[in-house]
Amino acid sequence: MRRTGPSRAVSARVVLGPAVPGFVMLLGLAACAAPPGDTADLVLVDGEILTMGSPGTVEALAVAGGRVAAVGTSAEVRGLAGPDTRVVELNGRTVIPGLTDNHYHGIGGGPGVDLTGARSLRDVADAIAAFALETAPGELIVTNRDWHEGQLTLRVNYVLRAPRGANAQPLADALATWPEMGEGDDWLRVGGVKLGVDGGFEGGLMREPYEEPWGEGGTFRGLQTVPTERYIETVRELHRRGWRVATHAVGDAAIDLVLEGYEAANADAPIDGLRWVIEHGFLPRDDHFPRMRALGLSVTAQNHLYVAAPSLVKYWGAERAAWTTPVRAYLDAGIPVSLGTDSPVVPWDPWWMLHHFTTRGTISAGVLDPSQRITREEALEAVTRSYAHLTFEEAEKGMLEVGMVADLVVTADHVLECEDPCLESMQVDLTVVGGRVVYER
Repeated sequence: MRRTGPSRAVSARVVLGPAVPGFVMLLGLAACAAPPGDTADLVLVDGEILTMGSPGTVEALAVAGGRVAAVGTSAEVRGLAGPDTRVVELNGRTVIPGLTDNHYHGIGGGPGVDLTGARSLRDVADAIAAFALETAPGELIVTNRDWHEGQLTLRVNYVLRAPRGANAQPLADALATWPEMGEGDDWLRVGGVKLGVDGGFEGGLMREPYEEPWGEGGTFRGLQTVPTERYIETVRELHRRGWRVATHAVGDAAIDLVLEGYEAANADAPIDGLRWVIEHGFLPRDDHFPRMRALGLSVTAQNHLYVAAPSLVKYWGAERAAWTTPVRAYLDAGIPVSLGTDSPVVPWDPWWMLHHFTTRGTISAGVLDPSQRITREEALEAVTRSYAHLTFEEAEKGMLEVGMVADLVVTADHVLECEDPCLESMQVDLTVVGGRVVYER
């Protein structure tokens, strides 16, 4: 929900490896086995593996070549272990597919030493030394760039930012410098364009005025950050050029505007099936849901309420604040929802996010509208399979079925059965990305 930023540095949908433990972003052995004679690189046995797919819950899983090679009983999967196979004894612990974050800003970049090409500590030292030769004595050398020991350990679906409020020419200039929609590989892919129509906590565009004194005598309804006609023109042009659109919309009036723009684009050529997005979608109204369904839209929801509940009550009143990000209502209306944090606007911890959506608990304002709780199964699906659907990767990610990428997490407690508020403090014992162990507690 950031309000500023260069045209190419905005929201990212990410899968994180060792820097964020357990947060890997972005599921009968005879039917699910590696070819005879093959051995696994990694096997996990004697646990509860929630595949999120057709095998359901199984005891064991084997990984080979970065993908799930087999699922089944522990006895069956142990048979795939060779002399060089790592065997993880789960001892009853739970395994889930890698968790995702659908709206994550903080993936590196910025000024300082460029470590994006570094793959070892020697590379890091050499890059800093080279930078020092061009830096005046006494000046501080910093880096804000990502580096990865050995190989890349995060998966990023990157959403480009269109020039804010731009008319046709600045948009055309930006598009001329961008990669193609969908360009990339399993680790980094361009997933669309982000637009915005309103502010954040203190500026979401509302149908009704803010609470006093912020309502300024019933005149302040939030901020519309782009003129209506210009927004619609931009959406239609991006659609003509084959781009998938995701628009930041907090208030109910902002969602009105987004739907108007998306319906205009849909009149030019159908967008149903292209998985266009409403980012955040804090305050949907009943009349929004059928329009969203008709357009085949998805919503990316984040746990802002967990942190900001007191401020939202102050600005919007208790009723609007309690309705914020009503995931239960979205799901009941048949709207696909994925979950995330909007880090660093909200802290990145995915377990806080899962705790919030399954309890509606907040840090300092208690539980707000418990009717909007979702089950743990629904929450887990929203950060695995639903995210993969959002990015057109449901055949590759989001489940631990044979042939899918081996992104997975071993948790200290059972994600579906531990007693609340266990998710809020969940510990991760092991994280695997692409079949490689990238974190171990």
